[in-house]
Amino acid sequence: LNDEVYPFETHQFDVVFCRNVLIYFEQEQKVSILKKIAACLPTNGSLFLGAAESVGGVEHIYKMQNVSRGLYYTKV
Repeated sequence: LNDEVYPFETHQFDVVFCRNVLIYFEQEQKVSILKKIAACLPTNGSLFLGAAESVGGVEHIYKMQNVSRGLYYTKV
């Protein structure tokens, strides 16, 4: 996740699951990772994070979606 360039950077994914991973990174690294994931998502693509994680620092890129069983984010 910390690589400068993702090998799948030219691909678009409708959904990315990154659950319970970001909690192990410093804030600066989290922001970088979330930006790189956003580059792989189309508008309205979904990002699922763990319950203890958020998109802090890149709220302008993602919109929180509140559903009955939890939260997820869509790219804006």
